[in-house]
Amino acid sequence: MNTSKLLVAYDGSETSKKALLKAKEIAEQNNETTLLVVTVWDLPNASYEAHNYQYLTEIYQKEAEEKIKAIEELIHDLPNEKETAILKGPAASTIIEFAENKDVDLIVLGNRGLGGIKRFFLGSVSFHVVQKAPCDVFVVK
Repeated sequence: MNTSKLLVAYDGSETSKKALLKAKEIAEQNNETTLLVVTVWDLPNASYEAHNYQYLTEIYQKEAEEKIKAIEELIHDLPNEKETAILKGPAASTIIEFAENKDVDLIVLGNRGLGGIKRFFLGSVSFHVVQKAPCDVFVVK
């Protein structure tokens, strides 16, 4: 597989870890491939008082920073160019927008993440990304 920009969505789930390791394996085949890894967070749709909003925002941001540390541990030995980012917004549309802005050639993500019951009502992130992505999508089980 020949790609110059490879995007991985990582949410800390086991399948997202598998997706990251698969993307790393793909990137190792071509040292000119840039590996972009994102973690996305958003507050659930609900009304919040200002102090609760600030508190929840800090918690979600801190969790995202912990995920970035885990990502960096998993890819530290990859000699390719790497970039990690914390993104805020609805996961699927945020991943798609990032891929468009970065002119990504391939998105790699797990087929199931940490969505829980929300996924039941909204559909899975992987399903939406596959349907709307501007490039090929590799879904890892």
